[in-house]
Amino acid sequence: MPGCRHRLQLLIASIRVRVDARHYHVRADRNLSPAQSTENRLKDEYAALIDPKDLRGTLESIRGANRANVIRKIGDTTERLSLPELEGIALEKPSKDALAIRRVESRLQRAERQEQRSRELRDPRNLDDALNRFQLHADRRRSRKGIPPNLLKSIMRRQKQQIEGLALLGVKGEASQKSLANDMGSEKRPAGMAPRLLPDWRHDRSLHIHRRAPWLRSLVDSDGGPRKVSHERLLTEIQAFEDFITPSAAEESAAEQAFADFQRMLQPLRPELDAELIGSRASGLASALSDIDINVRVRGQERYDTYEDREGALQLLSTVWKNLHNQVYRKTFSPMNYVSRPKVPILKLWHTNTGLRMDVQSSNGAFNSLVYIKSYQREFQQSSGYFWY
Repeated sequence: MPGCRHRLQLLIASIRVRVDARHYHVRADRNLSPAQSTENRLKDEYAALIDPKDLRGTLESIRGANRANVIRKIGDTTERLSLPELEGIALEKPSKDALAIRRVESRLQRAERQEQRSRELRDPRNLDDALNRFQLHADRRRSRKGIPPNLLKSIMRRQKQQIEGLALLGVKGEASQKSLANDMGSEKRPAGMAPRLLPDWRHDRSLHIHRRAPWLRSLVDSDGGPRKVSHERLLTEIQAFEDFITPSAAEESAAEQAFADFQRMLQPLRPELDAELIGSRASGLASALSDIDINVRVRGQERYDTYEDREGALQLLSTVWKNLHNQVYRKTFSPMNYVSRPKVPILKLWHTNTGLRMDVQSSNGAFNSLVYIKSYQREFQQSSGYFWY
């Protein structure tokens, strides 16, 4: 360490000698350029920061001199304002716990404001006043010009739902919390018996339509008969959902009609082409509004473990896409999009008579997946319904 200190002192002495020499030349020659004079001034400033007796202080001084200048702003009086010196002052940053506490406090304050508003609206007089104010504003909006009728109608409907939400959907406050506690099991009931259904799951015709599950509308009102055991009611709801999602005979015939129309469109295009159903429509797992997945292939071509060329598939689907724009088929099909960038190109169509969407592709991977699903269904016949869930 003493050797290093000695070498540093020699280096500092040489720098001072060179600086003194430059000072002499600067004083001797007054015709230096501005850049050269600035360089000499900076070297003089660095030389003043060097202290041979304090190496750490010298290092900190040089670092401080090389830091960026303080950010300056312009005040209201068009004078430059400098920020306070922050060197040596630790900035106070909120911890994660403090931020979490602030978020919780803001949520509690928001909940208190909502509860206060719900208490005010629960008063029939306040509710009548709110409805009267809404009607007054609605009459004023009708008199205005330049507002599109559809936009005005949607705004009025949304505001009316917000005001009448207490009567239609219930108040989200103390009353709803008490009813929720009663529904979730605070009431006295025999062991094994199911609690009351929540309003969303209760088949009550007095409830708003948005508060009733669609697959429970065909069930008998749960409040009218004896209480069921929990697993019996769960089984009833699952069966109701299965009946709701299973397509009816009319819906199946509509899908068959759409597929037959596509086959009739494909035959005059190229006689060797054939269309086959794939996906949920072919496996029997389709719902009422499932898309119709169709695979277009060349008739007689081997399908197992072979994949068509992508360029050939693009050419084939492009031909079908152009034919769909023919005046003869535009009344039956409405071309939506031609997705050609993915690995498996797809034509997206819409059958105008039935309103069903159709996805047309030319690939063998989907056929192999269909064969696998059908083999799984043959082996596990009782588990076919689980594909819906």
